[in-house]
Amino acid sequence: MTNGHSRHNGRMEAFAILALAITFFLRYTPFLTSHRLFGPFLDNVHVYGPIFAETSRLSLSGAVPYYLPDIGTGFPVFESPHFCILYPFYFLGLINYGGPLNSLYTLTYLTLFHIFIFYVNLCVLLRCSTVPPWAAYIGASVGLLARNTELYASWITITASYAWFPLVLAGGVLLFRFP
Repeated sequence: MTNGHSRHNGRMEAFAILALAITFFLRYTPFLTSHRLFGPFLDNVHVYGPIFAETSRLSLSGAVPYYLPDIGTGFPVFESPHFCILYPFYFLGLINYGGPLNSLYTLTYLTLFHIFIFYVNLCVLLRCSTVPPWAAYIGASVGLLARNTELYASWITITASYAWFPLVLAGGVLLFRFP
């Protein structure tokens, strides 16, 4: 590989990264600037908002929230198939989710953060598949703008796991490419 070719490839990589950030912010600016809620449906309002708010409150007080006694007749969150208290990117114990309405705004920002992780991981998957940087940007943008991604993003617990799936596939692609 020549030095000029690697310099050109580095510029294309930088362009793709910049284009990823600009495309994401253009798509989700209304949610970031005007305090709109992402996915204000019954699950977020009546289930996830209170669970995250209570788990955050208990985590900030220093307790490990295995069980939420103030949700209904009690809600076990440890080993729950819907919620993981040990997932680091829920930032439990680090940020205050606040009350009922503030927890929904925090969940909106958390959802957008995970959508961005999904977007970047799609680009990584395509780059691991030897796709050129500009084509990886276009492919990842198709995944970001897809209706399926928007529908799944209404539930933070699905979005959190969905965001990392392209990275798992990228690892599989690399294992096949370099056994």
